[in-house]
Amino acid sequence: MIEVNTASRHDPISRYAVLAFSPVMSSIDVNVPVILEPLIDQGQSDVATELERARSAFTRLAA
Repeated sequence: MIEVNTASRHDPISRYAVLAFSPVMSSIDVNVPVILEPLIDQGQSDVATELERARSAFTRLAA
């Protein structure tokens, strides 16, 4: 799960990306791995924040 900006570069997952992914989240089996590709090494975010954002995207549908 990534967000790609208009320059085709990866960005941290935004609230808008979470909303955009929401319609398809329910069709993803919970046993399918999710790949996060934020640019942690370039200081855009950190692992804990990106995991929480991804968790939030999936949790919104479970509620």
